[in-house]
Amino acid sequence: MDPVVVVAIVLLASAVIQACTGFGYAIVSAPILAWLLGPAEAVSLIMISGLLVDVGLFALGGRRPAPAWAEVFRLFLWSLPGLALGAIALAVLPAPYLKFAMIMIILAVVLQRLIGGRFRSRLSHGPAAAIAGLSSGLLNTSTTLAGPPLAVYLAHRIPDRWQQRDTLITLSLLRLPVSVATMIIAGSWRPPEGLPLCLPAAAAGFLLGRYAFSKMSEKAHRRAVTTALLLALTTAAAALVPLLIALST
Repeated sequence: MDPVVVVAIVLLASAVIQACTGFGYAIVSAPILAWLLGPAEAVSLIMISGLLVDVGLFALGGRRPAPAWAEVFRLFLWSLPGLALGAIALAVLPAPYLKFAMIMIILAVVLQRLIGGRFRSRLSHGPAAAIAGLSSGLLNTSTTLAGPPLAVYLAHRIPDRWQQRDTLITLSLLRLPVSVATMIIAGSWRPPEGLPLCLPAAAAGFLLGRYAFSKMSEKAHRRAVTTALLLALTTAAAALVPLLIALST
């Protein structure tokens, strides 16, 4: 099968999962795309296609976005050094190690959500924001998996889940041009060939997922979340086996 078609299918499926469950776009697509295209190409593609999903969530969300602007700007400023470091890491580190880092982050996030444990930060507001911003910036431009540290930080500071989501999306949109610029300067910005053919697949997947979400019962939604987590866990575990073999040889 044509690699462009495979990538388009992955993006479509990831966008459907994101729209149905509220998470999962990079968690599902990152290990597959990194294996198919390479880490730098996967990060570049997920950033561009993820923009369509984020804009769609705002434009078709049925409500006016209400991010916590103080947190957005605080995390944005702290993430700037991390964005630069992540772009450099993506440019200079060997691909197998970046793939391994992606997979381990995904496995940790999925297992945490499946088990249902809670990690509560005991740090005061300032240091916690610094750690969350720096680490999410580093993970954003090196793996696109910037969500976990931000989710941990915001979970105990913004109780409303809708405002949490709006804050995360606003921060993502605000950081995107800086992320792209730092990756271009570092030499790690590598959009893959066939990109124009892949973007409509992500948009179609988002629309399909939004329609499916509107028809879901609460029980069906819980099942969809569990299925998405298990799918991400299976995908990451399957990608880990050949990677460990390659690293050991």
